[in-house]
Amino acid sequence: MSAPTVTLRPMTEEERQTWVRRQGIPGFAFEVRRSGALGDVAARRKAEHDYAALEGAADVEWRIAEGEPDGGPRCVVGGVVWRIEAEHGEPSLFVLDMEVHAAYRGRGFGRAVMSAVVDEARAAGAHRVGLTVWTGNEIARGLYDDLGFRPASTFMVLTLDRPRR
Repeated sequence: MSAPTVTLRPMTEEERQTWVRRQGIPGFAFEVRRSGALGDVAARRKAEHDYAALEGAADVEWRIAEGEPDGGPRCVVGGVVWRIEAEHGEPSLFVLDMEVHAAYRGRGFGRAVMSAVVDEARAAGAHRVGLTVWTGNEIARGLYDDLGFRPASTFMVLTLDRPRR
């Protein structure tokens, strides 16, 4: 079987709202919790805060990834959100969120989505693509390593015991 390909198209407003509600906030909160950075409530609050900050941002691209699983009809296999940022005077594309729907994972669609994102970055004149992978997401980390991404920094936390009152 040949590697899948995807097409990225802009999300409609309804698709964007659905993405934020069903994938964005819950998925981000899950990754933050799994990493151990924050507990359940704080992770959810962070996800809600971070997604609210993206509302109406002119530099954020919200895209649906469409593919043809197993040669079948074209359908939505996932989505991706990014922004182009100025990094030391040069444009850089930063992936804010990327998800392949569970039914299509492990079939090459994540690789296809990221390849399409790299093509978008090149078309925008970006000199690099960046993203964050939370600790514990080894599948995504493996994909990004295979695609040539390399760690640039490590964010570390120390959870302090709270004094009892």
